Amino acid sequence: MYGWELLFMSWLKEIRSSEVKHLSTRKYLDAWCVFFWATTPTLFSLFTFGLFTLMGYQLDAAMVFTCLALFNTLISPLNSFPWVINGLIDVGSGKSSLLNSILKEMRLIHGSIYLGGSITYVPQVPWILSGTIRENILFGKAYDSTRYSDVLEACALDIDISLMVGGDMAYIGDKGVNLSGGQRARLALARAIYHGSDIFMLDDVLSAVDAQVAWWILHNAILGPLMNQHTRVLCTHNIQAMSSADMIVVMDKGHVKWVGSSTDFSVSSHSTFCSLNEFTVSQVQSLECSTNTSTETKQDCKPERDSICVPGEAQEIIEVELRKEGRVELTVYKNYATYSGWFITVVICLSAILMQASRNGNDLWLSYWVDTTTGSSHTEYSTSFYLVTDQFFFE
Repeated sequence: MYGWELLFMSWLKEIRSSEVKHLSTRKYLDAWCVFFWATTPTLFSLFTFGLFTLMGYQLDAAMVFTCLALFNTLISPLNSFPWVINGLIDVGSGKSSLLNSILKEMRLIHGSIYLGGSITYVPQVPWILSGTIRENILFGKAYDSTRYSDVLEACALDIDISLMVGGDMAYIGDKGVNLSGGQRARLALARAIYHGSDIFMLDDVLSAVDAQVAWWILHNAILGPLMNQHTRVLCTHNIQAMSSADMIVVMDKGHVKWVGSSTDFSVSSHSTFCSLNEFTVSQVQSLECSTNTSTETKQDCKPERDSICVPGEAQEIIEVELRKEGRVELTVYKNYATYSGWFITVVICLSAILMQASRNGNDLWLSYWVDTTTGSSHTEYSTSFYLVTDQFFFE
């Protein structure tokens, strides 16, 4: 409407191209990891036995197969090494690690941690119990209708629950398969608030919801009367939360870069966004206007608190998963090959066959090498002949 489409489109394309570049680098590293996983056993045996014979020693069966057994034992940790390197370069800043260190789930290298009182932790990936919504929130605690309704409203779950078959007695599957990502995050937050603790550890609970719902949860749950008398540690990228924080800790690549108040942060070099004062004056006002409008609509369509009460039996709302039993049909493989491309499919199949053949051929050739050099029918071949042949099986 104001001609911003082209500007935002160029920003999105630039960000997307950078994302694709980093993803392609990650996938190339994954391919190298798979390559090393496949070639490490053969490379080990090739260079070890080749160097051993070039130094003038003679191989025998006991030595060869003992070494092979040792190599197979060492293969697993050695193959994990490229994956470790790949993991060290990973798109996180250390927020979750900071919370885990406070919870003493990580080893403290230096410094000290002092905690007092009870702690409630809401992880970035919500843990959902296979049961009803009410069971997930209560989690064994006594049911208090007033507190329960207040928690549902603060977490913006009351409308969602009213639209479900069975209300809060609706049965949700393992890991919340029939809930959206935002609903799972709000359900985990509601469980934490209902239980109540001296310290709340919230790991990016606002990232799974849209801006208006995030504003509602921030001001009615995290900053609301249910939690405002407790210590709250919130890991987030949300600027709204930063403007309301008593203390801000900026982290990058696992290191604390800056610590201070929201007022100091708005003028610091680490503030890569718009200033917090500008945000709170303009954007929060627009969010408040839209939220007020949505709240009025919400109040119009929101049922009375007493109407949240539903029949005491859990309502099953999970559809039975359709699945076939037996062997995989040939049409499935054909469809995979068609969508992937027949050339790529043939190359992959041949590569897999040759890889397994090279492994088996390498073992057979080592056995033959030992037999010809130690048996009664000794054949005069140079060490180079055996190494070149072994290299052929490796290739």
